[in-house]
Amino acid sequence: MASKTLRCDAAAVVEHLAGAGAPALRAFVERQRWFAAKARGLGIVRVEDWAALRDDPPLVLLLIRADEVRYYVPVALGEPPSDVARTIGPLAGLALFDAHWHPDFGRGITRRGTRRIARRPGRTRASRATRRSSSTAA
Repeated sequence: MASKTLRCDAAAVVEHLAGAGAPALRAFVERQRWFAAKARGLGIVRVEDWAALRDDPPLVLLLIRADEVRYYVPVALGEPPSDVARTIGPLAGLALFDAHWHPDFGRGITRRGTRRIARRPGRTRASRATRRSSSTAA
């Protein structure tokens, strides 16, 4: 029987959050104080674009669409944070969590500061010349 090796790079994180992990991403967004539509609820969460700030271990900046509003959401993969509210969900025996609490997030975003990571109309761009388009309806 062939074993399947689980990928844990930035692209795998995005693939997970755009697919099987989308419900966890949605729940995470809904409980954030910056999410504006708490009273209305959240219909659709879609990963529109992303940039790898680091691949090993993954540190990713997502551009998501939550219904009609776009948000940047930094995500890290590692040991679960002590505050469970910062956790998005599990992946590969580790935790996906809000990267604002990761010590390398500030350095990673500063290094990437001169590169464009915002979505250009009509196409989705991913870091490292890897193109991905991900969408998930809740």
